[in-house]
Amino acid sequence: MNTTIYRALFVKIIFSISCLLLFSMATFAQDDFVMKFEGKVKDGDGKAMSGATVKILQNGKEVSSITTDAKGEFNSKSFYYGPLYKIVISKGNHTVNNFEINSRNYDEERLQAEVVVPIKAQLYDKKDGINYSIVENKPIEKFSINNVTGQITDDADFHEKRIDEIKAYFKKLEGDEKNKEKQFNALKKSGDGAFDKKDFGKAIEDWKKALEIKDDDELAEKLTDAEIKYEDILEAKQKEIKMQKLIKEGDEMVSLLKFENAKEKYEAAQSLMPKSKIPKDKLKELETKIENQGQAKKQKEYQELIARADIKINSEGYEDAKKLLNEAKAILPKEKEADKKLKEIEKIIADAAKNKAKYDNLISEANGLLEAKKYDKAKEKYTAAGDVLPKETLPKQKIKEIANLLKEEASEKARLEAEAAAKKKAEEEAAEKARLEAEAAAKKKAEEEA
Repeated sequence: MNTTIYRALFVKIIFSISCLLLFSMATFAQDDFVMKFEGKVKDGDGKAMSGATVKILQNGKEVSSITTDAKGEFNSKSFYYGPLYKIVISKGNHTVNNFEINSRNYDEERLQAEVVVPIKAQLYDKKDGINYSIVENKPIEKFSINNVTGQITDDADFHEKRIDEIKAYFKKLEGDEKNKEKQFNALKKSGDGAFDKKDFGKAIEDWKKALEIKDDDELAEKLTDAEIKYEDILEAKQKEIKMQKLIKEGDEMVSLLKFENAKEKYEAAQSLMPKSKIPKDKLKELETKIENQGQAKKQKEYQELIARADIKINSEGYEDAKKLLNEAKAILPKEKEADKKLKEIEKIIADAAKNKAKYDNLISEANGLLEAKKYDKAKEKYTAAGDVLPKETLPKQKIKEIANLLKEEASEKARLEAEAAAKKKAEEEAAEKARLEAEAAAKKKAEEEA
């Protein structure tokens, strides 16, 4: 930076940073006495600076943060009197401006309803090797309640001293040629270090700043080399960004189970950057997911067939159950559950055949005993048959039949006994009657003879 640039910088700092107070008069309730902060921020060339951060601190605590618009302007909300306000304006690698507004010790009777404090600030690019604490560590301007007017006004003496202080500091820098060389060497060294680390963006930035301080042909050649490499890196980064976008879209397709669409995205990413491991891993993961999905589908079908077979087994539909289990085996041959159930069915069928033979034998014996009217023994055989095959109804029917036969025999026996008793009684009564008649006849004869 030459002497002319330094002088221009001094002039801009001295004459561009200022604050004006605008007051509007009205009569409102105490709660309506407020102030607002409005302003504009410019860069070192006097152009509007958008994107600058304007922080408002109330008694040391941040209460609001505003970003300047395209015109470099900002507007705050309303704030009440009483606190100590501090406005800090900054942007990236630029100088920071501080403003202090002391609204304490106010007189309500002399306050205006709303006061707009327009603040104008100018932020300059920071240069390596320069200490900017003289600008940043203290407020550029202070405001407080005026004891005479009762309104907020700026401290002109303070502002003037600050400008003189900043002017003197930069004037000292202006004549310091050694400092220029130091800055150049620092920037060159910083750029060299960044270049060695392949941080070409930082190397370009530092070397450009160094060349602004003084010309250097060797450094200019290195700068051109770095810019070429940086363009290659930017191109690679663009491919990286596109690849990552395709990967993200592929991941979204996977989450929606649209595996074919996901595969297309991953393959496009791989085509964009063939050497990248990311698309390859994604495609491998996708193949595993597709395989797992197919396996899960087979497993589901397998379990459904097993469940249907269980229903058939429970209802003794063994042939249908065997058919379903064989279908399940065809889907997942390595699974053991279908084989296990098929063996269980074979055992059930074998046991059923054995029990049926035993049952038939008991029924045959029982029928023979029934024909021989050996009811008790027949009943025992029918009961044993019912225990072998509980679902068969014949044993219960036969036992009921035996009960009915026994009941009928008992009834017939009782009837015969009753008839015999009646007959015996009738015979006895007839004999008694004959005896009485004989006695009466004899008596009559005797009387006649007498």
